Amino acid sequence: MHGLNPQAITLVVLAAVVLAMIWDKLRSDVVALTGAAILLLTGVVRPIQVQSAFASPAIIALASLFVIAYAMELSGLLDASIRGLASLCRRIGKAGLWIVIALAE
Repeated sequence: MHGLNPQAITLVVLAAVVLAMIWDKLRSDVVALTGAAILLLTGVVRPIQVQSAFASPAIIALASLFVIAYAMELSGLLDASIRGLASLCRRIGKAGLWIVIALAE
């Protein structure tokens, strides 16, 4: 890694991860872990930094949200909720949008 700038590597990996997530052909967990692996293999981050990142309460909370959202999608609850909220917005107009925003917080 003599001539490689760690900031440039990080920027390229970040851009690739964002593009892969927008492309949406690969699972997001695979994309994120691949990005982390590339940063680890290029020496931009140390193994202890990667390990401590996975122990972060924020990462655990985010992973939990993915699990909950997936369970809601499999059960059909997510689609039903979206249909209900879209119907509410059609019925009451702009106020419905503000209600959806308030519920999302």
